[in-house]
Amino acid sequence: MNGILQYAGRIIWNRQRFIKVPETGKRISRENPREQWMTAEANDLHAHEGNWFL
Repeated sequence: MNGILQYAGRIIWNRQRFIKVPETGKRISRENPREQWMTAEANDLHAHEGNWFL
């Protein structure tokens, strides 16, 4: 599944991007602005009751 599963019953896509560093050849992650995130409710994946992550 693409996206990030959050235990609150939400899936988030486009949360971060990867930039390649030419000197090292490695990738580093950078968070995208929240207005670019795409979310979807996934109530069947909800792992708990209540607001544990406030």
